[in-house]
Amino acid sequence: MEPVTEQLLDTVPPAKRNAAKALFIAATTATSHGVIAATESERFRFWTHWQNFLQNTFPMHQPILSNYPLPTRLALLGAFAAFIRAGQHQPANKQVSAQTVLLALRAISQTHMLDGQPDPLADEKGQRHILLRRQIENYRRHDPPPKRKLALPHIAIKYLNVTRADNNPRYQAIHDLCTIAWFYLLRVGEYTQTTQTARRRTIQFRLEDVTLWNHTQVLHSTLPLQTLLSQCTAATLRISNQKNGRRNQVIHQEATRDVTCPIAAIIRRVHHIRQHTSDPATMLGTYFTGHKHVAKQVTVTDITTALKNTVQVLGLSRYNITLADISSHSLRAGGAMALHLGGVPAHTIKILGRWSSDTFLLYIQEQITGFSAGLSTQMSSTPLTLNAAIKPTLCLLPS
Repeated sequence: MEPVTEQLLDTVPPAKRNAAKALFIAATTATSHGVIAATESERFRFWTHWQNFLQNTFPMHQPILSNYPLPTRLALLGAFAAFIRAGQHQPANKQVSAQTVLLALRAISQTHMLDGQPDPLADEKGQRHILLRRQIENYRRHDPPPKRKLALPHIAIKYLNVTRADNNPRYQAIHDLCTIAWFYLLRVGEYTQTTQTARRRTIQFRLEDVTLWNHTQVLHSTLPLQTLLSQCTAATLRISNQKNGRRNQVIHQEATRDVTCPIAAIIRRVHHIRQHTSDPATMLGTYFTGHKHVAKQVTVTDITTALKNTVQVLGLSRYNITLADISSHSLRAGGAMALHLGGVPAHTIKILGRWSSDTFLLYIQEQITGFSAGLSTQMSSTPLTLNAAIKPTLCLLPS
């Protein structure tokens, strides 16, 4: 336990000491679990870089900057930011993005505040000091534009379903999950395997998160496969805890009754899992293989490999879609692209994809030609509408 809690325990009556200790432990545990594992690991990593930076370059100075005057703090932090920017904290010595520098400075800030110290990056108003803001902004202006992954068109989803291997549980799961992710605009962490021990905000969709519908009637998932395929008209996925922190939301899609039907893909996933386990917490990305029916999970690499193979087989390079442009995120972007080109309003796409802003438009900006198809014709054929509030003074020349 921390020294301060040990001191506080000394002031507690002996009969209450165990109860007080349990409260301190519970509070510490809740605090440590209030951030996902990747974020906490990142903070520790950059704090270590900060300690090593001072030890190797400014050995007379301590990592905790609370007792230093503002000019000294800013000088040390600015030098550390330049050190990270140049990539000197890593073997490759490759320049990193402004965002990485910002994360490094944020790690110093958070570590100080977790230790009960004031934020060393803050000015007298409690805001990040203007000198550090300007330094980060300069890095940001010189960063190359982000290379976003391209949206995957519907033809790729059709290919995955047509070539679905009926006798291979692994490929069945991969291809079905690609279809579900494309139509439901899923994040890859919502249906693929990640490190088991890591604390993550996003939880994979589970068997119990699926509701199958026949119009307004709920269908039990234990019904025979063919019954579900013929009677199910829609499926709902309930969000237990996802990236943006929203819980108990639902995503709903209806059956298309064609080869790429997302409802059929969900039914096949549910049926396969039900054949091997009744555990409602089983992830939708689970498949069972071998004579011992060993449970395995579809990974991000499985999804990306399947998509790249599809792009290569279909020859989508003729549409300027290369293997380097494709990742698992291309499914989510592809569904958003299809909705947009289908005339679905942006706010509806935002709700379905659970975006908190219009960032989905950035994901598909590389394929903006799809948006602009036919727009020039529409623009040139728009009839002239004069403002009725003023007297027209424009005389059009005869054609």
